[in-house]
Amino acid sequence: MDNKLIEQYKDDFLCPDSREDLHYVTKSGDTAEFVNKFETKFTVMKGFVDFTGGKGAPKVVDTNKSKKVVEPSPADIYENYLESKDWKAKLFSSMTWGEKLTAPAFTKAMKVFLTEHQTGTFLDLPVATGLVSVNAFAEFKDMRFYAVDRSTEALNRAYFKLWGRNITNTILVQADYNKLPFKAEYFDGVTAFAGVNFIKNIKEAFREIFRVLKKGRRFTGVCFIKTGKQLADKAIEMFVTQKNVFQSIPEKEELQAALTDAGFGEVTLSRFEVDSLMRFSGTKR
Repeated sequence: MDNKLIEQYKDDFLCPDSREDLHYVTKSGDTAEFVNKFETKFTVMKGFVDFTGGKGAPKVVDTNKSKKVVEPSPADIYENYLESKDWKAKLFSSMTWGEKLTAPAFTKAMKVFLTEHQTGTFLDLPVATGLVSVNAFAEFKDMRFYAVDRSTEALNRAYFKLWGRNITNTILVQADYNKLPFKAEYFDGVTAFAGVNFIKNIKEAFREIFRVLKKGRRFTGVCFIKTGKQLADKAIEMFVTQKNVFQSIPEKEELQAALTDAGFGEVTLSRFEVDSLMRFSGTKR
């Protein structure tokens, strides 16, 4: 990954706090900056843009090869659960969705949505470690993707999934979900298959998603919900809520209200494989 894609589409970005235009300043090598009128700087580094406060994106390190021990991020823990890597993950899976549901099920649903479009510019958030989304980015080469997450560690891992497959149609963006650094009515679609539950305030985030989505286009994804079933809800509380893996776990009615309050119409919610997962969709009217 390099910064050619960012430089080509630099006018897509706005300052997240003021919605003003940003100046793009090329520095040396793969390093650049976005600068606003107050001289606040947002670092660009190898296909990675940091809009979380202008402190600069951290140096990207391949933690799989580095000897440095890095604490797992919430997205890493969730990835572990999706792949059932250890006994805790296997126990969580058996209590919530059973062994049958893994990351490819989420990716497949994402690909079905993207197949309806084939071309265009899409927002994916939270991208987490890229376990769910990267396979879709690779398959739909004629599309352009902006993959957003709040976590530095999660984006670090997503970067190396993209880099390892030479995926050049995706820009990683570190940003707050309720202050997206994009122009209004810009995206042809928004996907959230990797972890809506990483968003603390889904009402504010959904309003931002509504703002950046084009009229007549859809926002869709999958979300963990409270089911009222003791075993599944207890597993989610024990393994992900208490460990601060997830920031929110709404009830079905809360998820629907967040979509409708944001302004989405044609809102649909349906069971996604198991009772603890809800597939949702809304159209910007």
